[in-house]
Amino acid sequence: MKVVALLTTGLRSSIGSDALLREVAGKPLLAYALDRMARVDKLDAIAVVATDSPADAGIERFCKARGITCYRGSGEDGLGRLLAALKAEGATAGVVIAADAPLVDPATIDHVANLIRLTDGMVDWIGTPLTKSYPLGMEVEAFTVAALDDSSRRCLDPDERREGTTHLRSNSRLYRLLSVTAPAEQHRPELDFSVTPSTMPTIEAVIRHFAGRDDYGLTEMIVFLDARSKKPIKGPLRVD
Repeated sequence: MKVVALLTTGLRSSIGSDALLREVAGKPLLAYALDRMARVDKLDAIAVVATDSPADAGIERFCKARGITCYRGSGEDGLGRLLAALKAEGATAGVVIAADAPLVDPATIDHVANLIRLTDGMVDWIGTPLTKSYPLGMEVEAFTVAALDDSSRRCLDPDERREGTTHLRSNSRLYRLLSVTAPAEQHRPELDFSVTPSTMPTIEAVIRHFAGRDDYGLTEMIVFLDARSKKPIKGPLRVD
C-alpha cells in the first residue's frame, strides 16, 4: 500500500494563504506542519493541495522553493482536488491534514497512517474528526483511494464536495469507518490549536517555547499551556 499525505488548503477552513505563510520564529506556519509530517515514517510521500484561486499562488511559490509538490484545483471541489492529487501520486491510500493545523501531533499522524496501512483495505476511512475528542487543529484522517473515488462518483452535493472527505466519513452505510479517540491525557476538545486570529498568540507561544524542536507532541503542549494558566484551560486558547 502506498500512503501519501496531503496538506490541504480551502477545505473546512477560510484561513487564507497570507495567514498560512505568516512567519513565526523565522519560519512560515505552513513549514511547521510539513516538518511535523516529515517525521512520520509511515508515509511514502507528502504533497500540498491548494485551490486554483490567485490567493493560493503564494502557497505554490512556497512549495516550489521548498521542493514540495503542490497540486491545485477548483476551490469548489475539494473532493476532486484530493482525488486528483492522490491519483497523480499513484497512491492507494491518503492521509489528510488541514494546512491551518501547524501544530498537528506527529504521533497522531503516525497512528492513523499506520492503521490505514495495517487494515489494508478492510476499512475505508480512519480518523479523529468523528468523536471530536481531540483539540481543534489535531484532526487527522486517512482513507483508501478506492473509497474516495467511489465517494466522488456518488457525491453530488456542492457543499460536501467543497469539504473533501465529508461524504465519505458521513456515510457509514456505504463505507467502513473507524473512529480514533484521544487518550485520556489528550482528551481536551475545548482547546483550539487551529490558525485563527484569536489562537495565534497561543500558537506563537507554543512554537517559541519548543524552539528548535519539531517532535513535541500534544501532551507536551497541553502540559505547557496548563502550567502557564495554572489550571486546565477551557475555551479558545490565548496567551497574552
